[in-house]
Amino acid sequence: MPVASDSEIIRQLKGHLSSQLEKYFHVRDLHYMATLLDLRPKDQSDPMPAGCRKSAVASLQQMMADISNEVLKLKIAFTN
Repeated sequence: MPVASDSEIIRQLKGHLSSQLEKYFHVRDLHYMATLLDLRPKDQSDPMPAGCRKSAVASLQQMMADISNEVLKLKIAFTN
């Protein structure tokens, strides 16, 4: 993120880096879900934007519901 004290070349480099990171290292919902599941202690800063956190929580809840449904189907299949 450029700051006022950056020179023109530094602003250009930061812009280029930002576009390259977005292009080649795009953070997906799966990455945010993994961040939520990481139990290591974290400092007070939250690396995840609030909207991404909300989306990741919803995705985790959906994933757990899907897994529960599949487990239930397997139990039913094995008891018949």
